[in-house]
Amino acid sequence: MDIDLRFPNNLFFFVIDWLSNRTNKELVNDIILGVKYTKDELGETPSSEILLKDNQNSNEFLIPPLPNLFYIRDSFSIINTNIFIWNMFYDVRKNETLLIKIIFQYNNKFSSLSIYNWKYSNKNKNLTIEGGDIAYLGSNTLLIGLSQRTNKYSIETLFKTNLFENIYVIKLPKQRIYMHLDMILTQVSRNIFTFHQPLNNKIEIFHLQQNCQWISFGNDLPKALTLLFNKSLFFYDSIDEITSIDEQSHCRHNVFALCECHVITYDGDIDPIRSIYTQMINHMQHPCRVGLIRAKGLVDGGGGTHCITNAIARRKID
Repeated sequence: MDIDLRFPNNLFFFVIDWLSNRTNKELVNDIILGVKYTKDELGETPSSEILLKDNQNSNEFLIPPLPNLFYIRDSFSIINTNIFIWNMFYDVRKNETLLIKIIFQYNNKFSSLSIYNWKYSNKNKNLTIEGGDIAYLGSNTLLIGLSQRTNKYSIETLFKTNLFENIYVIKLPKQRIYMHLDMILTQVSRNIFTFHQPLNNKIEIFHLQQNCQWISFGNDLPKALTLLFNKSLFFYDSIDEITSIDEQSHCRHNVFALCECHVITYDGDIDPIRSIYTQMINHMQHPCRVGLIRAKGLVDGGGGTHCITNAIARRKID
């Protein structure tokens, strides 16, 4: 069994017996919501009685819940005809990728796509990548965050697959508030990004070249990206540094683009004149349509609207 179930080996067959009598719907709820060692959740069967007798602590879980599954962006990425199922950094999130694997492996809608299971394709368990660090820019070009959750060796291993013509790396501070690239930078159009400017000159951008050479393009991210992509780019931010710092901490640079310059992000009690989404709406040359959703209860988990969405298909831009 691939999923991490926290029970002694001598109870293995009783757990299997209990699970085998669950309906499909019950199994989905069990794996996502978790199952506690309580009579209410285990019911009254010979196997459940043994499980309850062996563990009287009702605060423990037979199957641990997956509260972070809500941030679906991190566990997988669909790029062209490839599904990348990533290997998560924290153990508490590793079971999420099992569910993703089952969905893509057994749903006929995805039979034409190639599944690249990062966890099982690489024997080194320390090769972790999370989808919040992945930004596919088209034309076989990938922008990836070197972060708290995505490490250097994983990026180099991805480079060696030769699935991408160009990989650009942004080295982030290893702090939880900057846990992923999309917490500071999100693409909202072909040449437009949100960007948390106070972090500029504190990060570094690299271009991976032959034999995994890391070629630095300096610490000025807008300038470096403009140079690398050889075209004019525009970056949205809040009107001042204090507001930008506050909005970044509330995940408002982490936006979901429905299509070009049409985005969804969290609302907030920031002075709207100073806010990033007001700058998006009112900019004369690059206006955006901005939809706001209530942040209450969502931002507490440390993720924005980009984190909680993961489109499996997108309309082509003419």
